[in-house]
Amino acid sequence: MDDAQAHQQAWPIIMPLWQRVQQGIFDDTSLCHSVLKTSLNPGQLEQFETAEAKRRDYAFKASCKTAIADLSREIPLTGEQREKLLAIMLSGPRPKKTHLQMQIMVGMVLFNKAIKRIENESGLDKKQLDHLVKLLERVRGMEGNFEW
Repeated sequence: MDDAQAHQQAWPIIMPLWQRVQQGIFDDTSLCHSVLKTSLNPGQLEQFETAEAKRRDYAFKASCKTAIADLSREIPLTGEQREKLLAIMLSGPRPKKTHLQMQIMVGMVLFNKAIKRIENESGLDKKQLDHLVKLLERVRGMEGNFEW
């Protein structure tokens, strides 16, 4: 058995642990998070949850804007097209929880989920849309990596 075969056999065993490490020690299911929630009084807990919601909202908007900026490197976009794409993304479904390593993919997955609206509302021309559809082939099937 060579190293590549050994790696392929070991990966299914290692992957759940690797994913847990990638999530970090501060996610919703961590001991740290459980202790934090039980240690705070109701007012502090409300402040914590409000701050968490703001952080998630900020990260979501940043992911959308990053996806549009990345798309702009591939497809020239006008300012108006960027604004319309952002409005489409922000008005659509949001993942409930996104792990840091998947944050960069949120925008592209949202493009994929909203392709019909993008075709009708974004102001992209046929050539731009065709190029976007080709780019989105990379993320097909990735929706399952997010909780919606």
